[in-house]
Amino acid sequence: MRKTNRKWSVLSMMMVALMSFCLLSCNNDDEKDSSSGIVGTWSCNNHYYDHVSSGPGTDTFTFKSNGTYEWQCRGWESQNGRYSYNRDSGILTITNQKGTTWIYIIVSMTESYFVMMDEEGDSYTYNKK
Repeated sequence: MRKTNRKWSVLSMMMVALMSFCLLSCNNDDEKDSSSGIVGTWSCNNHYYDHVSSGPGTDTFTFKSNGTYEWQCRGWESQNGRYSYNRDSGILTITNQKGTTWIYIIVSMTESYFVMMDEEGDSYTYNKK
């Protein structure tokens, strides 16, 4: 997770949101939207470098119904804080305990996985645990 220049961040997120809208418009109608939203525990096996094993690390988000989250990845400092997720826009905003905020776009979501795009346009798939 990296903090970026606010001006460029807002511009980038506007472009990502527009691109995401286009992608969602072409989305497969067979995918079912998760009725419980993003609440739950989700893991990704290719998002972070594991400093302990010197390879790809598994990071895990746990989103709770009270608007708090926990994030863990071996070799990294665990984080927690608050989040908000707007299902209509697909925007996920995460603010950690130190006050740093990240904005992501959820470009696809089913009951078993979601695909998250960061400010740089990189996408990561998180599977429900």
